[in-house]
Amino acid sequence: MNEIEKLWQAKRRIEEVTAGKQHLIIGFGGYLTVQVDQGCLAAIYLAMIKNRQSGMYHCDVKGYVRTFSGYRNGACMDQLTAELEAMASLVKELEQLEICIGEEELLTFCRELSSQEREKENQKKEES
Repeated sequence: MNEIEKLWQAKRRIEEVTAGKQHLIIGFGGYLTVQVDQGCLAAIYLAMIKNRQSGMYHCDVKGYVRTFSGYRNGACMDQLTAELEAMASLVKELEQLEICIGEEELLTFCRELSSQEREKENQKKEES
């Protein structure tokens, strides 16, 4: 599997594991980022970090808690537990992909992803 395919797999897995509540998108400045719905208590952080020596980009994947202060009931604590377990598993899975990609390949992936995002937006406009 080449590195672009690994990025597409990461995108698919993020959406599958989070039931579509988190999406890999092109964020501000053209950087890859994960868009997270408001209702998520735990989330994925993904960034492509450039190695100054090799010029290659490696994928930095982390999980984080998007919680709140204060006391919560058992149902909310169960939701948090389930999301944390899912994020921990997903982070490990994405780390195992060991994505290390050249700049041109990364730009190609970003262009394809951006094109896909525009198509989805156009379909939503047509449906409205």
